[in-house]
Order: sequence, then structure tokens, then C-alpha cells
Amino acid sequence: LAISESDPGGEAYHASALRNLSGKKQAPTTTLQLGGDVAYTTTVDTEKNGVVTTFRLTTASRAGHAVQLLFCATKDDMVQHAAAVDAAIRGFAFDATPPVERVAGQYRDHRFGFSVDTPEGWDFVDETPADTRAIQTWVTWKQGSSAMLGVLAV
Repeated sequence: LAISESDPGGEAYHASALRNLSGKKQAPTTTLQLGGDVAYTTTVDTEKNGVVTTFRLTTASRAGHAVQLLFCATKDDMVQHAAAVDAAIRGFAFDATPPVERVAGQYRDHRFGFSVDTPEGWDFVDETPADTRAIQTWVTWKQGSSAMLGVLAV
């Protein structure tokens, strides 16, 4: 599983990821639905020292983020376990949970796996710069001219 921070979108992202795989035989790229998102999948066979390895690359993107699901095995094993690989791919979905949310006085950052309650009488302020929001969180609680508890998660 590989996640890309910058996503050129759909077919362009899939073509870019596919360039990292080289092989003699490549099946045509097909589309499928992963939850509410369109995904692209391609199977590539490679051979080295007489052993054929099959790669199954599936990509999907949403909101500027892309994901690659890459499965590989010997050709015979991939054929034998094709149904399991298909099921694993179909089971992927982007999480519908927002990355950050405020619920009943609690700040929840699902990206970094923590939550913090807002102290009574204090105001919550998310001061994370927009250009670093994907990799960090900076929040404070303020009361008048006082501020406390900066949370930085990277």
C-alpha cells in the first residue's frame, strides 16, 4: 500500500504508477468501483531466471490523495488465489471519517490517532498552516489573552 500526497488524478496517476512496473505481458487496464470511487487495475507479468511473477496494480484517488494496492506472487499462485486478491481489492475503501473534527467540545485528529477535550471556558483554535495540514497539526486553547496546550502531531 503506497499513498501519494500529490495526485494527478485517475488514469494519469495509474499510468504513472504503472511505469514503475516493467514486464513482458500486460493485460489491458480495467476500471472498478471501490466504495464510491473509481479505481483502475492492471496485471503485469515479469520473468526473471525462468520464474514468472504476476503483479496486480490497482489505484484510486480522492481529494488529492492517491493509493496504490500492489499484489504480487508467482504466476501460478496469483492464478490460484485470484479470488482472494480480487476480494482484498474490492474490500478497500477510503475512510469517510473526516481527518479532523470537533465533537461536543472534543478535538479529534483521526490522521494521528488522538483526541483532546477542550477545557471549560476556553476556546479551541486550530492554527495549523494550510500548506502543512497533511503532515502536522497545531492546536491551542485560548481564554482572553492567555493560551495553553499546543498540540503538535507530525
